[in-house]
Amino acid sequence: MISLGYEIGLSEITSYFGVFEMLLIYITVIGTISIPVFLIILILFHYLKLKIVEVEIARIVIIGVTILGIFLTLFILVKKLPLDIFIPFSIAAIISGMLIKLKRNVNQEDIPNQSRFTQNED
Repeated sequence: MISLGYEIGLSEITSYFGVFEMLLIYITVIGTISIPVFLIILILFHYLKLKIVEVEIARIVIIGVTILGIFLTLFILVKKLPLDIFIPFSIAAIISGMLIKLKRNVNQEDIPNQSRFTQNED
């Protein structure tokens, strides 16, 4: 319920706007609020890629920052932590973080005694 001197329920909002319009408004607002978290994760990903961190550690750090971003976004919006929203978003972040394939770029200078074109020993 939104309280602005009077109470407005979800049914009144959806009857005024319609479900499709509410979905577009919701996606626009949540997408706009999520942009700072996305940019932080993008910068962190490139930083970890440059620092040549192990893939498992990079994955854990990125998932952790994503969950922290979800927590902070919800806290800023609602001033409390609604678990019915936080838990599904966190589970989705963990599952997608585990499913996305990360590969470490191997520089030829980091591999001693190997030819430039192969990474396997003969």
